[in-house]
Amino acid sequence: MVRLLAGIISQCRLGTVVAREKAVAASGIQQHVITILWLLIFAFVAMMLVRRTKLPYTIALVIVGLIVGATHAISTVHLSYGLVFTVLLPPLLFDTAIRLPVERLKRRWEPIAILVVPGVVASMLLVGNAINYWVGLGLTLSLLFGAIISATDPASVIALLRSMRVDERLSAILEGESLFNDGTAAVLYTSLLTALTTSQSASAGQITVDFIKMSIGGAVIGGAIGYGISIIMAHIDDHLLEITLTTIAAYGASLLAVTLDTSGVIAVISSGIVLGYYRGGTVMSATTQAAVYSFWEYAGFVVSSLLFLLVGIDVTTTGLAKNLGPVWIAIGVAVAARAIVAYLTGAVMSRSLQPIPLKWQHVLNWGGLRGALAIALALGIPAGLPGRSIVVAMTYGVVLWTLLPQGLSIGWLLNRLGLAGRAEAEEEYGRVVAQIMADRAALDELTKLETESILPRHLVDTLSDRLWFEIDELEQKRHELHEQYGEMVEGLLKRARRRMLAARHNAIRRAQEMGLISDTTTRDLQEENIRRYGERES
Repeated sequence: MVRLLAGIISQCRLGTVVAREKAVAASGIQQHVITILWLLIFAFVAMMLVRRTKLPYTIALVIVGLIVGATHAISTVHLSYGLVFTVLLPPLLFDTAIRLPVERLKRRWEPIAILVVPGVVASMLLVGNAINYWVGLGLTLSLLFGAIISATDPASVIALLRSMRVDERLSAILEGESLFNDGTAAVLYTSLLTALTTSQSASAGQITVDFIKMSIGGAVIGGAIGYGISIIMAHIDDHLLEITLTTIAAYGASLLAVTLDTSGVIAVISSGIVLGYYRGGTVMSATTQAAVYSFWEYAGFVVSSLLFLLVGIDVTTTGLAKNLGPVWIAIGVAVAARAIVAYLTGAVMSRSLQPIPLKWQHVLNWGGLRGALAIALALGIPAGLPGRSIVVAMTYGVVLWTLLPQGLSIGWLLNRLGLAGRAEAEEEYGRVVAQIMADRAALDELTKLETESILPRHLVDTLSDRLWFEIDELEQKRHELHEQYGEMVEGLLKRARRRMLAARHNAIRRAQEMGLISDTTTRDLQEENIRRYGERES
């Protein structure tokens, strides 16, 4: 009897478990997982397309997304304001920010600052007034569309730059603009949307106050979180824990900033930049850096794949075909406004110590891509607001235009201007240097293994001899490249001088922090440092 009861109870429990599993299988969670798996499969298809056609990866994703959307193969997941800003954008921005060389941004801060604030405002005014005149949506809603479409999309621009080896100085301007101009657009968007949905007016003074609050607040919150986590990481040498901490930094900065009515985008960027700045030395070991960067590289890849696939898939649901007139007007106006801003920035910078070459201005103009960020802002407009459907359709139209015709032709433009990628010699040189760096890092790791008694001396010597032989061969190859390409050597010397200048600045600052020198002496030494080593900067 006892055995019989035990058997019945066992069968009941098994039946309960099976029933629960079936319930879960029938739930929407499983459907979402299946959808994500299909999206990753489509991303794989896009990657294969890239390998065969040499299309930029983001463009291939949008094309595949358009095909999937036209066939209605996926209909359970769509872009939304919350999905983009809360889930997808933080890892994409953090992946870029943590790798961003601060010194490179500082050298190009002037054009970035012009494009980020006055550039976005000017573009909004140009687009808004033109749309109000030709489409007749009303000035406030037209200006709202101008704010939505005036900020370049970090996901689109960064993905494009990674697929093309553009000059690092031009890349810094495009990357910096796309990262930081979202804060300006978000403030303008929030103020104008408030004016549309309430009786409040969006005065220039209020917009300025909101901008300062959201930008500075987001930067402070993100910077504080990044710095705090860098202190914790300095006392940990476990790549899994440190990856967890960086994940907390990315999403925590975004959520806290939004909760406090500041810019989540700027908070994520500043937390990533601060963590990236403190990534070396005592904060992250070489092994941890490799693990953290690999994790965020993969996270960025997956997120960008999902974003651009969904951009293509969602086109069929936007009523684009019903609003072709306004869409074409919006495309023309957005392209013209971007051109005016890009070339005016070049004109202003022509009087500075670092003018922007005309060729670069052409790329700044044509490389002003829009993407999922603009779509998310458009979808954030309340459903009942008059004119919303036209704004959403125009936004999708401009995004598709910048991603497809402009995105597909940017490579041709770079080739035409002689800016497409680095010379083969420089690429080969970079490959040799990377191999030398890898071998020397391996030698350092072997030394560490010997010091910790993990490997015996004779095995370390055997492995070290092989590495030193490879390094000698690579050094000989590097010397041959130096002899063959004198112009490349000059470029290397310029970069080395920049690194020397930055290293000396950091050392002087550390001496000041240790109380070894006064503030006056610090300023004197920094000025002398610039005179001695900064005079050849370009």
